[in-house]
Amino acid sequence: MPLTLINNSSDNFSYLSGAVVVPAGGTLNVDSSYWFSLLTDLPFIADLKKNNFFVSDGIDTYSFPESEELIRRMVTQENTSSRDSDGAMIVRNKAAKKGWTFCSLPIEFETSRLSDTLYSQDVNGNPRAFVTMKSYDAQDNEVTTPGLLNANYATIVKTVIDFEPPYDYEIIGGDLRTLTTIVNDMRLWIIAAPDVPAPQGSKEMGGGINLRYLSPGNVFSVDGRVSKYATYHPVYHTNKIRMVFKYPAGTNESIMIVIQFYKQ
Repeated sequence: MPLTLINNSSDNFSYLSGAVVVPAGGTLNVDSSYWFSLLTDLPFIADLKKNNFFVSDGIDTYSFPESEELIRRMVTQENTSSRDSDGAMIVRNKAAKKGWTFCSLPIEFETSRLSDTLYSQDVNGNPRAFVTMKSYDAQDNEVTTPGLLNANYATIVKTVIDFEPPYDYEIIGGDLRTLTTIVNDMRLWIIAAPDVPAPQGSKEMGGGINLRYLSPGNVFSVDGRVSKYATYHPVYHTNKIRMVFKYPAGTNESIMIVIQFYKQ
């Protein structure tokens, strides 16, 4: 079943960082590999709800909300079509897109410290600007200076690491390692698209995992089973992943996170 976007306006509409472009006054048959991603693209959803374009299944033409329902129905049908004669799902290994490569990107830092402890650099020694670190006290005020005799370190109860590369990627999962035994409760939350309100964003991928149960040599691993497509958007921050560590004030631990993904 085809999915066709019909543009009756004098403007071009571009989505998924230019992967899907509906020409002014024209139509576009959307490849099925983009159907699900469009449902997570905020500019696309906004234009869909405004009826800036119509959607056709090759038989009928639909406006919102029927247009959105059609796309969701086609996504569901596409995802459940690979079944055997018994109705069981046929599972295949996910491969990256043509020309894309695997990347294992490490992030090192210390809790109850400032961003000068953050280490994430390329082979030439350049810091990766899309990896950032912030620290907060119990009143949720950002701590930006060590203070007299490093007194501010003792007030820090939360470390936030943001990962937002300026390109589309498909995330697979990641690992976390500790340098020493953690004796205090230190819990980790992982939030996808934290700047986008739920239900489209603010997806909780990790819900307060206590790292006190790890000993040196143990690894906390996150495996998404299949890769998840994340689209970069400089305004909506749709591909940002936030890692939030909460702990008793002043708890100082050295941690390394490795994020695994495919990129172009």
